[in-house]
Amino acid sequence: MLPSLMTRPPRIPTTLLLSYSLALTLAPGCGDDSTGAGSGTTGATDTSDTSGESGTIGESDTSDTSDTSSTSGADTEQGTSTGCDTGPCDAVQVVSLPGADLFPEGIASDESGNLFVGSVTSSTILTIAPPYQSEDVSVFSTGQLTRGAIGLAVDEAHGLLLVCDSSPFEPSASALIAIDQKSGERVAEHVLEPAVKEAPVLCNDVALDASGAVFVTDSFGARVLRISSEDIASDGVAAEPWFADEVLAPVGEPAFGPNGVAEHDGELYVVNFNLGTLLRIDRGPSGDPTGLTEITLSNSDGPSLLVGPDGIASSSAGTLLVVENGVFAGGPGNRLPEVTLDGDTGVTTVLAEGLDIPTTVVETEDHHWVVQGQLDHLFGVDKTPPGPFELVGLPR
Repeated sequence: MLPSLMTRPPRIPTTLLLSYSLALTLAPGCGDDSTGAGSGTTGATDTSDTSGESGTIGESDTSDTSDTSSTSGADTEQGTSTGCDTGPCDAVQVVSLPGADLFPEGIASDESGNLFVGSVTSSTILTIAPPYQSEDVSVFSTGQLTRGAIGLAVDEAHGLLLVCDSSPFEPSASALIAIDQKSGERVAEHVLEPAVKEAPVLCNDVALDASGAVFVTDSFGARVLRISSEDIASDGVAAEPWFADEVLAPVGEPAFGPNGVAEHDGELYVVNFNLGTLLRIDRGPSGDPTGLTEITLSNSDGPSLLVGPDGIASSSAGTLLVVENGVFAGGPGNRLPEVTLDGDTGVTTVLAEGLDIPTTVVETEDHHWVVQGQLDHLFGVDKTPPGPFELVGLPR
């Protein structure tokens, strides 16, 4: 495993700092206004040009065991400042998250830069406003889910936080939950019906397109589902199967398929975790899917695949951010590469490495915030207790 950020006081690995020293020489100045959402969970063996052993998911208690501190509810005020108010824009920030069993997974941000963080093992969702100090982490919502909070996205038009209510340990049921951003209360539930009767289902990641339509990946099915903008706040409307393809099918042991999803430059992209592929779902003028295109990836060494791709997010630099964790991969991983797309091809550049099983990423005004999920401890790959959970803010 690559060096971990999980130490006290926070210590940034040399590999991460070196990666970012180069990136910062090419990065735009601070103050660019951008927000986003990113999410997705990990579940299976990565298939890449680096071979590795597969892991087996163990059992876990999905009750609310997180020892979260601070105030409950969604009474956190909208932040208006940025992380640069308390330090330089090019500083790496580390935010500690409470709870020995939190296992954070998804992350999202609203237009004011407030972050929301979910948990695989708990219904508790945390929030933190700029300037992102550890002591300011508070509980946004709890008790509104029946499983765990995996993928997250903010629907600004409806004032909602959209949450994949799922658990890899309870694959018989899954739903997308819409939570009011002000009250922290549930507004609507959108059930994901299994692709076939009694098949496993896992709402993993969630993204919105420019029209406000909502898309979710089913990592135990070879498909993406959709909820219209008109229906997102209406309780009881099931997610509609929108696109399915065998290229998205879960493979490996344990079987796992589509993970992160994001709209980028008007196109909808999704990754297959086990295959290490980046895919574009092609759409016609009506917005309906017309096919699937695999993006041919390369790096400075030649053709490449992603290593356990999890959450993805569009960046203001015009690239696609992809979190690689390789939780079940024996080779490299635990990195944050960006993909510069050109038609059906893409060039990957590693922005940071040495992360500790990162799961998702979101962009705010000055940083890329990466969740340190440490899911290798949850899934039994690493039998030792996890270190303290953290968010890492990498300068843009």
